Amino acid sequence: MRIDRIDPPCWFSGMKDTSLQMMIYGNNLTDVKFETTLPIIDNSVSLTFGCNCVIVNFTLQKNVPSGEYSVTLTNAEGKSIQYPYHIVARRNRLHNPIDTSDVIYLIMPDRYARSTQKELPSDIDVKNPNGWHGGNIRGIIEQLDYIKDLGVTAIWLTPVFENNNPSQKIDGKVYETYHGYSITNFYDLDKHYGNLRDYCELVVEAHRKGLKVIKDVVFNHCSINHPWLKNLPQDDWINGIYDTPGQLTNYSVTTIFDKYASASDKAATVNGWFTDSMPDLNLRNPDVLKYLTQMTIWWIETADIDAIRMDTYLYSDFDAMQDWQRRMDLEYPGFSIIVETWVPDAPYTARIQHEILNSNKTKVPCIIMDFAFQKRLEKTFYNGDVRENKGTEMYDHFVNDFLYDDPNNTLAFIDNHDLPRWLSVNKGVKKLKQALAILMTSPRIPQLYYGTELLMSGDGKGVGDGNYREDMFYKFSGGNLSIRQNDMLDYVKRLLNWRKSSKAITQGTMVHYVPSNGCYAYFRRYKKECVVVISNLTGKKISVDMQRFRTHIGEYRSATEVLSNKTYDLNKQIILSSYRSIILSLECNE
Repeated sequence: MRIDRIDPPCWFSGMKDTSLQMMIYGNNLTDVKFETTLPIIDNSVSLTFGCNCVIVNFTLQKNVPSGEYSVTLTNAEGKSIQYPYHIVARRNRLHNPIDTSDVIYLIMPDRYARSTQKELPSDIDVKNPNGWHGGNIRGIIEQLDYIKDLGVTAIWLTPVFENNNPSQKIDGKVYETYHGYSITNFYDLDKHYGNLRDYCELVVEAHRKGLKVIKDVVFNHCSINHPWLKNLPQDDWINGIYDTPGQLTNYSVTTIFDKYASASDKAATVNGWFTDSMPDLNLRNPDVLKYLTQMTIWWIETADIDAIRMDTYLYSDFDAMQDWQRRMDLEYPGFSIIVETWVPDAPYTARIQHEILNSNKTKVPCIIMDFAFQKRLEKTFYNGDVRENKGTEMYDHFVNDFLYDDPNNTLAFIDNHDLPRWLSVNKGVKKLKQALAILMTSPRIPQLYYGTELLMSGDGKGVGDGNYREDMFYKFSGGNLSIRQNDMLDYVKRLLNWRKSSKAITQGTMVHYVPSNGCYAYFRRYKKECVVVISNLTGKKISVDMQRFRTHIGEYRSATEVLSNKTYDLNKQIILSSYRSIILSLECNE
């Protein structure tokens, strides 16, 4: 008999929910008796035996003091083994929510920055777009000043959980799990990124610089190489059978709220494996849900993270996710959860938000990822100038905001780690600047993908994901930026740092005008601050008659372009070159 580890590795005093589940891993743990020096309610203990683990559920007495306790297992022969267990004082910190005052910077740790203080693992292969490239947490810590100066207020790292998987060879190409979504241990970091101490230091240093940290979490699946799959803790721990992998998901999350969807299609969405190497976790099993819920609490308390981005939210069981969010609300009122809902359709995205908010009836700010925004903005630049009234794509998107319970509580972006980079689809720096101007002034929470500020265009020397996830090491290793890169970096800094100071953008109302002759304009207002964003969405120069907006311009006679300090006479027409957006600040008359 042997105990190898216990999940969670420790627990916390002062939790409002006093129940606790321990998953005790080891050898020959069947039919053991459980004892502990923890102050528990005696009749609350229940045990479930797996092949190489035992799951113990019990209830702690209230106000358990922090300190060292022990767990003892005794087998039928009377042999006992003891294992230390700690209760730690919880932080009791009020978490500032992610909201429209934030700009989120999305980083793929393996591709962002390397630290000279860390020796690179032996399996690094930068020539393989699907392999490990050597970015690490320590490298990100060393670049926090760059990140802060950029003007963002929060960083979102793709998962840094342990992904201890062997290389896969498919069609002659070697694939590694550098992306972090094929998890083999939910309570540790992958050695390629660093260790838990590095991650906790990242959060501390980020907080010192005024940056929030968002942790990417996965409930839907784990890796086929997770120890669970060698010896399932319970027969229904996963959906499907290990020896005969379950069918893959149909990737049709629209079935969840489709009134006409067949039961078999819905089941395939939720129960299907995400890939052949990522088994689907069965969240309808209360012990699975308890394990994952405690895991998120453990990371919040241990690392002091500010928010969670939940991967593949709708592929998990919806009712189980609501139970998880209610637990989050119980322990952390106001703690932000960003929900990935990959449906490029505004009405469906709004319905998802409505269902989550009304099913929970909690204070948890549920932020929905707005894939429809991304698709609409991308379509704005399709097909040259053949469409009349260009700009209707974004206008029509915001028209749908009446469908949302809270349209401001949505996350907008022009690209991310799962999408082609913006410049690979829409060529030209002018279009990129315009897309960023619209993104950063919309009534949304904006997200910027790392490297966009340096004109990364998708040349990851691969196809698909590998092509979207370029290395940014050269920026931090003394490499010289081109004139165009420096110009874009300067533009992004000015735009994002100005945004911080504008309550009209971060808190204000919005009024927009029907696009005309390729011009789309909208006003953002907060008390006496008024900002107007005017975009020429065509490939030709246009003249904008400001008298059309007289209702909102009122008695203003002039305005200042916030990024150049250029003054415009509002009684005259404004000439805009092709694919240009200007952001004008109108000062109120006393």
